[in-house]
Amino acid sequence: MVTAGIIATSYFISNHFFKEILASTYPYLVFFISDLLTVCAIVLLHKLLSLKPSRAYWYVIFGLSMNGLLFIAMHTDRFIVENSEPWWFWTVYSVSINFFDLMMVAVLILNRDLLLLGSLWNKVKALTKASGVLNTK
Repeated sequence: MVTAGIIATSYFISNHFFKEILASTYPYLVFFISDLLTVCAIVLLHKLLSLKPSRAYWYVIFGLSMNGLLFIAMHTDRFIVENSEPWWFWTVYSVSINFFDLMMVAVLILNRDLLLLGSLWNKVKALTKASGVLNTK
C-alpha cells in the first residue's frame, strides 16, 4: 500500500505541477527527475517504517529505474544530441515506457511475479551461494 500510495502521489504531482513548470522545455528530464525522486521516496519510506520489501516494491523500483533510463536517454537524444529525425530508439522508448507502466500497475493490483523476476533472482542467489561467489546470509 505504501508503494502504491507513493506512485499515485508521484504521478499526480508530475502530471499536474512539474509538467506546467518545465515540461514544455525539457519534458523527458522532468519525468526522469520525477522517477528518481519517486524511487528515493519509496526506498526511504520503507527504511523509515522498517517495511519488508514486497514483490510490488521490487517491480516498481525496477520499472521506475528502467523508465528513468529511457527518459534520460531520450532527453540526451532530443536535447543534447539534438536529433529530430525519428529512429528505432524512439519506437523502443514508446513501447517500453508503456510496458513498464502497465507492468507496475498490474503488479500493484495483482501482486504476481509477472515477469518471473523474483524466481530468476532466487535462482541467481541459489547459484551464487552454492558456488561460494557471494557470501549471502
